[in-house]
Amino acid sequence: MQAELQKKNKEMEKQGIKNREQLRNQILTKRREDAMKVQHDKKELTKQLLKEQEKDLRLKQLKKEKIRKMEEEAKAKRDAEMKAKEEEIKRYYREKALKEAEEAKKAEKLVKALEKKVFNHMSMHILIHFHLQTHPTGT
Repeated sequence: MQAELQKKNKEMEKQGIKNREQLRNQILTKRREDAMKVQHDKKELTKQLLKEQEKDLRLKQLKKEKIRKMEEEAKAKRDAEMKAKEEEIKRYYREKALKEAEEAKKAEKLVKALEKKVFNHMSMHILIHFHLQTHPTGT
């Protein structure tokens, strides 16, 4: 009976060791599965974070490109306005120079006409004077 009891205790002890080993294996397996799940979740979160960062970066790039384009358009508009203003100023001074040239030509014509008139008038006086000296009687 004692041998049976010892045999039974040994079997129970073996079964206990076996049960504890199974429990330990189950715990280790559960821990591995949990660790793998945590790693998987971490990878997924990292992927989502990277996607969000890429999205933010694309949005920032689009915004930056939009601002750059607006600045270029504003600069082109300013340049066009300045060029138009410069052309207007050039046209104004060109027209002014033409008017001044025309006025100078008119003034020169007037001066020549006046000189001619004065010359004719003086020539007439000289002729009269000469005629009076050469013909004192008035004939």
